[in-house]
Amino acid sequence: MSLSCPLVWVHIGQTKIPKYLKVSLRNFSKTFPGQRLVLLVESRENLNTFEIPNLEVHQVSVLDDNWTIIKSKLQHDLQFRNEFWFNSLARFKAIHSYMQQNNVKKLIHIESDVTFLPNFPFEKFHGLGPKLAYPVQGKNQGIAAVLYVGSIEILQKFLKYCFAEVIKNPKSTDMTILFKFAQDNEDQVTFLPTIADIENSNLPTKELFNGAFDAISIGQYFFGIDARNSRGFRKLFWTDSTHWVQPNRFTFTWRGSSLFASLGTSELEVFSLHIHSKDVEAFQFDTLQRKFIKRYLESAKGERSDIVIRVVAKSAYSALIRRVRSK
Repeated sequence: MSLSCPLVWVHIGQTKIPKYLKVSLRNFSKTFPGQRLVLLVESRENLNTFEIPNLEVHQVSVLDDNWTIIKSKLQHDLQFRNEFWFNSLARFKAIHSYMQQNNVKKLIHIESDVTFLPNFPFEKFHGLGPKLAYPVQGKNQGIAAVLYVGSIEILQKFLKYCFAEVIKNPKSTDMTILFKFAQDNEDQVTFLPTIADIENSNLPTKELFNGAFDAISIGQYFFGIDARNSRGFRKLFWTDSTHWVQPNRFTFTWRGSSLFASLGTSELEVFSLHIHSKDVEAFQFDTLQRKFIKRYLESAKGERSDIVIRVVAKSAYSALIRRVRSK
């Protein structure tokens, strides 16, 4: 079942749309043909629908006075992945601009490396009201992998909060701000359930959805950490001690196109996966399911690292260029 509000992706900066995102958008179009898909881009060069049915592409600007100040105050390396830390915050400004310019009342924002399974419960989001909703992965780790924006007013409030937090703490990130915003606005934020909540009987959204969303841990565990984080080596079957979800504690089974996680006698359906490694095969449902099953069986042998030649070569080339320029 489709949702009346759009699904929205954001690509800030001048870089081209990555292959995995184009593959993902095609998969969303095929899996959810009645759903309105929207891609927000900053660069005019990225105004391209790639002939994907039901995809709209809108150009947005993020650098108003407040966001110019935020960019200047943030104490993160702006050279890191084309201003990654700024862009991870600026996407919220882009979403607000889109909502304002197009009279959009509510939407679901999806991070570019997140995929939905075919039984995603779109209709259940109507029960969240005019709030923000997103999963939390651990202390100070609010994750906008799946972000429901229930009204433009709550997003406007969040943008003002972002500005104040960056002024107070220039080391702030989207994750720390999302976490703090929820603490300070409990009545206006709802946490989307993760499988860490499998035995939590006090979370209303667990009952609403009767399932869970992957903040990051499941997809990261089975499909690996982005190889760019470790000079071309993709770490698999590794658990982060700061994450509340520890996938190695759970049993995962497929029933048709639905994925379930179980712990003891408790079970939750999993509606989304966060593919941190950007593995292109994971953004097409058929190959995703086959590869998940294969990786689940392999995980019994413990942690391992696979080399990604393309990333190693690019890393070596970049290091060589830096060395030449420094002479």
